[in-house]
Amino acid sequence: MKNLFALCLIALSLVACSNEKNNETATQQENKVVTQQTEVVKEDVTGALSNAEQVELDNLLNELSDAELDNPSKYNKLSRSERLLSLLKKSCDTGNKEHCLSYAVLPSMPEFTEVSEKFMHGDKSQAPRLLAISEKMCNDGSAHMCLMAAETFYLEGFQDDNGNELIPKDEAKAISLFEKACYAEIDTKENACYALSNIYKNGEIVPQDLAKAEDLYQRAEQLKSERRKGHGIE
Repeated sequence: MKNLFALCLIALSLVACSNEKNNETATQQENKVVTQQTEVVKEDVTGALSNAEQVELDNLLNELSDAELDNPSKYNKLSRSERLLSLLKKSCDTGNKEHCLSYAVLPSMPEFTEVSEKFMHGDKSQAPRLLAISEKMCNDGSAHMCLMAAETFYLEGFQDDNGNELIPKDEAKAISLFEKACYAEIDTKENACYALSNIYKNGEIVPQDLAKAEDLYQRAEQLKSERRKGHGIE
């Protein structure tokens, strides 16, 4: 909307200029348009992070990464840091999709960390709550959370130690989440593609489709290769 408004102002100014200066050459008018459009472009990039802000953001993200395993309380505090979220939002608004993802999911991380910790230590009653948080983060763009919700809970369902059903099996939902994780724009998970490949190969949950199974397998292999190269592993 801002760009549209600016372009409308350019058009109006050109009409006014044409009415006032009929002797202006076409070349002069074209130069004026180029100059004014350049000003619009300059206005568009004013939201980009400054060098100092970029350094600050990188430092905060490094702190967050370092604290993830060694200092949970610091990690949770940083996850809710207004300054970090503000810088991520500003970077996101200029087109950094990875920072858009971080901005979306970070506020949910403290609760996820707390609940998953209890779950991993044997408190299976946390499963419904953990699934709810995971699905929220999945909807916010985290392919990892889509994969976890699909394979940990929906594909087979989930029961407590007494056999009581805590989460019913929902194979259609699992497939939907696998697909979301396999084809995610960011943080794509090859394991989701492998899982889907096996589902279509076996033909137990959906009609067998060997061609689709092979396509998914090849996609998984490609994603794995790209990830390994990204980590310097050939």
